[in-house]
Amino acid sequence: MIARVSDYLRSLMKKQVDDHGIVVWYDPEGHYREFVKSLDLPGTPLEKHDGSFFALRHRIDPFLSRCDPPRLIIYVPLDRNQTHNALVEAEAAGVVVFPGAQPRPRNTRLSVVAKAALRGKMGDQVLVQIEKQVEAGKLSLADLDRMADGCSGSSFTAARKALGLK
Repeated sequence: MIARVSDYLRSLMKKQVDDHGIVVWYDPEGHYREFVKSLDLPGTPLEKHDGSFFALRHRIDPFLSRCDPPRLIIYVPLDRNQTHNALVEAEAAGVVVFPGAQPRPRNTRLSVVAKAALRGKMGDQVLVQIEKQVEAGKLSLADLDRMADGCSGSSFTAARKALGLK
């Protein structure tokens, strides 16, 4: 069973790449900047927006012109509306994931990812409280991973206390 929220997210991204080849991942809140630094899916390059869509397009264009289906994750720590359709070809060739996306496997809102990763490990009331804390900006992905790493069983009493959860 996947224990950490980041492990769940990694499996979610792998599934999207396996199913669609190209994944354009928008992260307007920047929740996943640190996670992306360690994201390593075999056979799947990761390209990050570093301030220039021209540079990013230059790096990804060879993937878009290949005959064989490419495997690629494009991480953009911006809202999709801020891109002025700079990645429309990549989006059309693959899939787009972002906070609030539908269907749920494409929704990378941190509270949604955390709730899905921790379901079955914690009670519903605790999950609701965690969701509220994440939405309020009080818990990061690293916080959620530490909570999952340091706890076992279904109650997670120690983590709940440490995070101020009731």
